[in-house]
Amino acid sequence: MSRVFKNIRTFFLLLAWPLLLSIAGCDCDEGRGGSEAGMPPILCPGTDGTTIECDGATTLCCVGQSGAPVCAPIVTCTSEQLLCDELELPSTANNCVHLAPLNPGRLATHLDMAAAADGTLMLSGYAPGGSVRFQDLVVGMVENGEVEWSIVDGVAENVPPFDLGGGRGLFPSPDGWRGGVLPPADEPNVGEFNAIAFSPAGVVGISYYDRTNGDLKFAYSRDAGETWTVQAVFTLGDSGRYTSLAFLADGRPAISFLSLVPSEDPALRPRSLIQVAVSSVPLSMDTAPTSTDWVVSALIPEPGTAIPCRPELCGGELVCRADGNCGAESPAPDTDCVSGCTGNAECLSSPPSVPGGPLTFSCAVPLDAVEDVPAANGLYTSLRSIPTGLAVVWYDRSRRTLMGSRFDTAAFDDGDELTPPWRAPFAIDGFDVTGVGDAGYHADLFVDAMGNWHVAYVDGVEEELRHAAILEPTLGNPNPTIVRTVVDNGARLPRTGRSIVGTDADIVVLNSGEVRIVYQDATELEALLAVRAPGATDWTLQGGSLGEPLDTENSTGFWTTQTLVGDTSNIATWWVDNTDLFLVSGTRLFTFP
Repeated sequence: MSRVFKNIRTFFLLLAWPLLLSIAGCDCDEGRGGSEAGMPPILCPGTDGTTIECDGATTLCCVGQSGAPVCAPIVTCTSEQLLCDELELPSTANNCVHLAPLNPGRLATHLDMAAAADGTLMLSGYAPGGSVRFQDLVVGMVENGEVEWSIVDGVAENVPPFDLGGGRGLFPSPDGWRGGVLPPADEPNVGEFNAIAFSPAGVVGISYYDRTNGDLKFAYSRDAGETWTVQAVFTLGDSGRYTSLAFLADGRPAISFLSLVPSEDPALRPRSLIQVAVSSVPLSMDTAPTSTDWVVSALIPEPGTAIPCRPELCGGELVCRADGNCGAESPAPDTDCVSGCTGNAECLSSPPSVPGGPLTFSCAVPLDAVEDVPAANGLYTSLRSIPTGLAVVWYDRSRRTLMGSRFDTAAFDDGDELTPPWRAPFAIDGFDVTGVGDAGYHADLFVDAMGNWHVAYVDGVEEELRHAAILEPTLGNPNPTIVRTVVDNGARLPRTGRSIVGTDADIVVLNSGEVRIVYQDATELEALLAVRAPGATDWTLQGGSLGEPLDTENSTGFWTTQTLVGDTSNIATWWVDNTDLFLVSGTRLFTFP
């Protein structure tokens, strides 16, 4: 559907420039001007035997594919939606209109990176667009330090071209970004919370969120991203945020994700579930799962974790109250709320004082706030393959605690209800461990060659980046041995004050035991790297003992991600120039060491 687009062209808007056209000596099919203003019109003969007159000051003579002559308006390409430096003149091939590629906008946010066995690097990302909201899942092929982006999912089919020249014949090029398709109103918003990984057979897969439909989706490609097969994995509730993708040893894909279940009962709050979908079919060159081949299990038993409502989580006719409950609007407010409700308050039901009791009504303020991070159990899931199955960590914001659990493939395949595949979750850090703090934001897991778990995460109270090592010999215990350290507390001498650090943390561990974490300084808007040598306890920090930050140009460090090829960390981050009128942005690549 759409041509690949090099990273160097990923602009929010491009400065449009006028098209200057010569008016003499043009071939008919390329457009032929006649005279200057005030001069007589020019004749425009077709190959079908007909001739028309064209105003040479404002139009070009062109012969269309049918052979009929056409007066094609001369346009000045100033559309923010197009790449005007690639404007194509009217011709027989394009049926006598001006064509220019769509401006792809921001490429790409929500980054993740994976490496194939042969060292091939691929990025997954989300393309929100620019002046036009595209909202697509994209994939980037990394070659020679550059990224070539193409679209995986999100472009509608059979959408007629739209004249961006206000009736003057200026159209998006079908050979350009999105195949020239502008999004219709009902086009889905897909691609956020994506994760990319290669199967043992070398087939690439991507898990991601369909925000429009609230679905978890999965796409895979057997030809290095040339073509993709897309499927819905789980469609109940609002599911698919914070996905993480891993492959079992036999090649079966598994996806961890958050499900939010709305409430349609004013006596019950909405709830959240941390869930994992495991395919019953391996992903290889010969086999692949379909939408019906996924088995989804919740790590927290039903009904999950009750959470404060948000407007979209109160179903039916219910209203989200500021106190976190879904309430019904009173059919008789003058009777139920006799004192009368003032200000923003409405006469809404309250949960019963005892289970099964009657609803009561009171004046309550409805909630209309929107938040990026819900107060749910199942945020920032990070899933990894281990020899016996899967390892997963996540953030329980309702308890302000970083959690972990382990999946046993044998128990899952046996279907023995007495031996559940997921072990009881255990707390890694945060309120349930220490009685203070709020640990688990931006959690990322890596399992080293010895089977030890390494987790990078942020404590939201201290606003610092931390590392937890969970020792493999104790992982079978209800409370395994965990060694916690502060990686970066945000202090930067001689600068006064502290930065908020750790956003979008991504951790890897070499076979030697060296640990590397890439992350953002959200105060200075820099991309940073922290390294701990094998056997060491102290961390060396960019911006500190390790030297200059990884990236300081523009506002950078967003969605930092890394993957190993041998002992080399391949790193990507998204940047934006907020000082530029057109918000120029893109993806930068780095290697370490």
